[in-house]
Amino acid sequence: MKYNFPGHLNGLNDKEVLTSQKQYGYNSINTTHKNTWVKMLLDILKESLPLSTIAVLWFEGYKWVKRRS
Repeated sequence: MKYNFPGHLNGLNDKEVLTSQKQYGYNSINTTHKNTWVKMLLDILKESLPLSTIAVLWFEGYKWVKRRS
């Protein structure tokens, strides 16, 4: 299929591609970054709302256990 692009939007020819790859490297995305469950948990715990919720639940649970004893 042939597209009718303006002349300034032709892109690079093969020689220009090779030159650009030598100078700048390949156009690729590094996908080695992984989110582990530990990192995700720590990211959640950094927020103030989950921290305050955990603190309130712990304190109320402590009071409840103490009353039952």
